[in-house]
Amino acid sequence: MPDPLNQHEIDELARRARVSPPAGGPAARARARAVAACNFRTVGQISREETVAITRLHEPFARNLAHSLGAYLRTMLELSLASVEQLTYSEFLSRVPEITYLASLRMMPLDAAAAVHIDLSIAFPIIDVLLGGKGEADFQAREVTDIEDGILENIVRLISRELHSAWEQILPQEFEYEQRWQAAQLMQFMSPNERVLVIGFALKMAQASGQFHVLLPALASGALLRRLSLEYTGQKRRGTPEELARIRTRLLQCPFAVELLLPGGVSSVHELMALEPNQVLPLNLPLDSPAYLAVAGLRLYLAAPARSGALRASHIKQRLSLAEKGKSHDEL
Repeated sequence: MPDPLNQHEIDELARRARVSPPAGGPAARARARAVAACNFRTVGQISREETVAITRLHEPFARNLAHSLGAYLRTMLELSLASVEQLTYSEFLSRVPEITYLASLRMMPLDAAAAVHIDLSIAFPIIDVLLGGKGEADFQAREVTDIEDGILENIVRLISRELHSAWEQILPQEFEYEQRWQAAQLMQFMSPNERVLVIGFALKMAQASGQFHVLLPALASGALLRRLSLEYTGQKRRGTPEELARIRTRLLQCPFAVELLLPGGVSSVHELMALEPNQVLPLNLPLDSPAYLAVAGLRLYLAAPARSGALRASHIKQRLSLAEKGKSHDEL
């Protein structure tokens, strides 16, 4: 007959049972569940619908800018929308060469700092065309001179005007050229962790090609996406009958403040200052003047004061039309 277990051995077996539950138990099944990796950097990224809306807004911008820029350069070129991404500012800088061209734009009245980035692979050919050359693609990576900076400033101002035209119907903004940022200053232009909406455009000329980007800070991209979402919802998205019925049911259960408002009367300051308890203030209104029944501050009905048992009430006389709701009593 085996020796009985002592208390220490019993405690040890119980501890092992807690740590290693039997196969097939709840803990074992929990460990067997599939676990998917989560990239927290993707949280808050623009959706596919938002990308489509941004694309629809900026494709006409690309066509119009192609005409304006082609007329300014007096050459044939192709311009198309290439990409729409949401990155941190540091991620964007990691993708561009150390020597590059970036100019800031002030967006008003939003008061946000946007930017235009132009690849030097297309910036120098543009300068060459404007100086009488053929726009050849051969160039050496170097800083832009003051004269070249002035030429590119005019290009950025042209882009700014076309951006204003493209945004005018959605989110009217003035894009005003501020300054060109040197390579050593790029990290100071914006916080490295600032989330920016980067809209890339591909530009092709006779002998050169490259890209330029429009950078929108979180304040500007958020405002634009909200407006585009409203536009998309109003034109494309319609609730199903079940959704509309559910919303209506919830609204019918919502409480709203209701008050009975007398039409405005006129009293002098002398009368108001002379008021004492138990006095009556004449409102200079006929007794049959209707009052307004207002719901959540909006006048909806013409009514009269009434009583329902011990409660105050209103007797509805007429529902105001949409045009009458904003009118004064004298206009009614």
